[in-house]
Order: sequence, then C-alpha cells, then structure tokens
Amino acid sequence: MTTKNNNSVNVSRYETVIGSGLVIKGELKEINSDGNIRVEGKIEGPVTIEQKLLTIEGSSIVGNINANIAEIGGVVNGDIEANYVILLSTARVTGNITTTFLETKQGCFFEGKTIMSKVTNGE
Repeated sequence: MTTKNNNSVNVSRYETVIGSGLVIKGELKEINSDGNIRVEGKIEGPVTIEQKLLTIEGSSIVGNINANIAEIGGVVNGDIEANYVILLSTARVTGNITTTFLETKQGCFFEGKTIMSKVTNGE
C-alpha cells in the first residue's frame, strides 16, 4: 500500500523507518546499501547514508548529515552535505548546506551558509 504525507512523499520507498517514538543517540551509518531512510523520530549524532534521507515534520536531527539526497521536513541542527537537498515547507535547518542542487519550498526556514559544490557522499 502506498500512502502519502502532507508533503506528498511516497512512503513505500523507504526500507528503514525510524519511528516517531524512537530516539537514537550516536552515529547512524548505512554504507553499501540501496536503502533509503525515513526519519520520524529523533537522532542525536551524525547521519551518513549512501542513498536518500527523508525527515518529516516532527522529526529532529542534532548532528551533521551526509547523504546522496537529503529531503528535509523536520528540524536539523547541523551541517548538511548532499548532492541534492530539498527543504520542504516544514523544514527548520540551522547549519551550513554543501550541495550541487538546492530546492526550497515556501515556508521552510534555513539559517546558515550555502556552498554550491560537487559532493561525494559516504566516507
């Protein structure tokens, strides 16, 4: 079954879901995987994934993010480094963004520097 949230994101494409009641303290690292991660809960520490990271409204990450695609709909306090960054209307980002492509939706909040550069994600 395919469902959509308020930002019209297809949730069936995410192999790993960090639920709304879950808090992860420490590094989240997914390497050599074809999986995408959807964050509904909280992460306190750096996040490194090779594919796509989606955070939804109500989620939070305190730490740096390194991913191929970062689609942010929650709160991020840390730097984001990704080839493609999308800030959804519910995004609240405090930190620098290094990316090749940046898309912002009306209503998002971003405080930091943007560095437009080719990004190699992972290690």
